[in-house]
Amino acid sequence: MRRVLIMAIGAIAFSTVASAQSSKVSQAENLLILRKVDDAKVAIDAAMEHKKSSLEPATFVTAAKVYAGLSAKDGAAVEKVREYLEKAYELDASGKKPGKHLKKIQKALPEIALSLEQAGGELWNAKQYSESSKAFGNILWINSKIEGHNVVEDTSFMTNTGLAAMQAQEWARGAEYFKLAGQYSNDPMNFLRANYCYEQLKDSANIEASLKAGFEKFPSSSDMVNSLINYYLKSGKNQEALGYLNGAIKKTPDNAQYYFARGCLMEKIDINAAIADYEKASTLDTKYYNALYNLGVAYYNEAQKYKMEAGNAWKDKEKAAQLEAKSTEMLKKSTAPMEKAAKVGEDNKKKYDAYDVLKRVYYTLQDWDNNKRVTEEMKNLQ
Repeated sequence: MRRVLIMAIGAIAFSTVASAQSSKVSQAENLLILRKVDDAKVAIDAAMEHKKSSLEPATFVTAAKVYAGLSAKDGAAVEKVREYLEKAYELDASGKKPGKHLKKIQKALPEIALSLEQAGGELWNAKQYSESSKAFGNILWINSKIEGHNVVEDTSFMTNTGLAAMQAQEWARGAEYFKLAGQYSNDPMNFLRANYCYEQLKDSANIEASLKAGFEKFPSSSDMVNSLINYYLKSGKNQEALGYLNGAIKKTPDNAQYYFARGCLMEKIDINAAIADYEKASTLDTKYYNALYNLGVAYYNEAQKYKMEAGNAWKDKEKAAQLEAKSTEMLKKSTAPMEKAAKVGEDNKKKYDAYDVLKRVYYTLQDWDNNKRVTEEMKNLQ
């Protein structure tokens, strides 16, 4: 009888300890309601360490809630949230009745996501950008577990994850989430942000791929088109750039920037075509400094070319005279766009650069009145 009694007492003692640990989970839940998150952590940590309660999915659901609440002031807690939820799913799937606790886990997800959203903002404000990115990234993972959730609703979290990663200079992570956001959002900036991250990684293959994907989705975005064209121009892929420019001009024939960009490209191929594009750009936008300046410089450079050819043809006086006349014609043509560029220049440097070209033109033309005028203008800008 004595032996049986001892065993019974032992069974009671074991039951009491297990019940105590189970109450730790309830205690943590109650403390969360009272917003005593630090105390809730102590309780749930004890429950997770106990042999029996550490096998209960409910323990880790509560742990995820607690650590989500801690995340706003403790960035290290952010990573634990997903870890504990994954543990809850794992224990539920491997239990005697798989799926028994699934509804309880699912029910807790929106609350946990909301805590992480607040934490992500708080961590950003505290300049803990890496942790902020993880908080927003975990929201995306949590939402992916919610049945019937529309991923399109998560584009702001995708963007925020990328922005925080970019601030932390975690370029690969930033590119990953901006690329994801680009697929679902209506904002071409996500592709451009992804492009910036790839540039920091010097990942030329993905730079081109992300810009092309962005252009295909947002063909009417001037920022997207310009970025793609500039990439090709910088990479020396002139034919690719020309192809996109021609397509962009066909689609948007009144966009001065596209004509200007094509003019820059055509200077290396056909100067007359470049001049035509600069003229078109400056006609569409009469205050387009870059188009006006480049047009004036193109005429000036042509004048210099004819001047040199005239010098080389000195034995043929008639031909030399024709080339000299052509040089003078080009110089005169350069004055009108350059005078306009000097007027519309957004700052003193741009105005000064335009007047500097005009000074040389008027000197060559021996137009002393205009030469004196622009010289005075230059002095006033210094």
